[in-house]
Amino acid sequence: MNRSAAASLSLYCLFTAQGACFSSEGPKDFHTLIVEPGTSQSVEFGDRLSKNYTLKPFVVNQADESGSLRVEKDGRVSFQIRPGFGALDEFDRAKAEKLFGPPQIGPTFCTYHLWGYDHRGVNGAEPNIFHLDCKFDHDGKLQQYRIRGIGIQKAQWARATPQTAGNRLTRTHSNRTGRDCLKYKSGTVSQSIPASLWQPLPGTSVSMSSSGIMTVSARETFWSGAIAYPPAACNYRFDADARLSRGSGYGLAVRASVTDANTPHGQGIQYDGGMRGLRDVLLPAQSESGTVKAATIDSDWHHISVAVVGERYESSVDGQVVFSGPTDTKCGNGLLIRVWRSTADFRNMSVTPITSLSTPRSATSTQLTLPVVQSMDY
Repeated sequence: MNRSAAASLSLYCLFTAQGACFSSEGPKDFHTLIVEPGTSQSVEFGDRLSKNYTLKPFVVNQADESGSLRVEKDGRVSFQIRPGFGALDEFDRAKAEKLFGPPQIGPTFCTYHLWGYDHRGVNGAEPNIFHLDCKFDHDGKLQQYRIRGIGIQKAQWARATPQTAGNRLTRTHSNRTGRDCLKYKSGTVSQSIPASLWQPLPGTSVSMSSSGIMTVSARETFWSGAIAYPPAACNYRFDADARLSRGSGYGLAVRASVTDANTPHGQGIQYDGGMRGLRDVLLPAQSESGTVKAATIDSDWHHISVAVVGERYESSVDGQVVFSGPTDTKCGNGLLIRVWRSTADFRNMSVTPITSLSTPRSATSTQLTLPVVQSMDY
């Protein structure tokens, strides 16, 4: 390659607490690259690449890529992705953690693994590892940030500019409780990166009312809904108050992921109007074949809970355990809301790290409140 040849390095990244994509060549050395909002910046790469690259400003809603990140003028971090990108497998998560360490959230810092693409001219778009580090003060204002990536030679922190200062990030203490799990000891997460944590699947609209109710609506039967990846990775309980406004039903699932074919996977429960009852589901295979327990289907609010610890799970409705048993789902922090030809409302959504099943919601363990999108319609 010619050293003077210029190419752009664009980061279209998926924030997860699970890991990052790796190129087929495998990990190389990594350093840190300053990300300055709204500016372009040239950096020198190592001998392996032997050319200059330009980090271009992030662009929201890039239609032909996986997603994008942008720090807005008011300090918000905007992030959107195309649906259909699922959780990484255990092998890739382990490699990401070996390279960058585990994702963490603390009172004055945060780290996230990123899934991104290098756009290197003649080589086209190639997956690469990226990692976001944040530093913020005790009032939750972003002070410094950086993105680390494979093959990037320069390394330093970028000071927060007026564009980034004031962005209120997570203020939660955490500690490592196993290779794939994070346990939150104190504090409540009410906002996170990305701001739009819930990502709608194709054919789904997701909106947020001023009263704190998130509405998920879809016209199709397969596969519609929304998925989120909060930073709780293995043993946890997903709680939500839900009601069926119209249509066939809704469902919740944990350890969820979505394949490139937009097919959801996960362990969960469905509030199934067509079957006039509650269905035990391991998605996708049991969406229409899982065990059904008769129940009154109405448009009232119900408290739905799905919990998973190790190789076992339990699903509850209004405080009563409905289904429980073994699960072969892998550790993962994906949460799924499924709707089919329906509109459903959700509120008071939270995920709580647990160490055993049948943990009451009023337990002393800290809940992690999930942020929702203000509006998004696909």
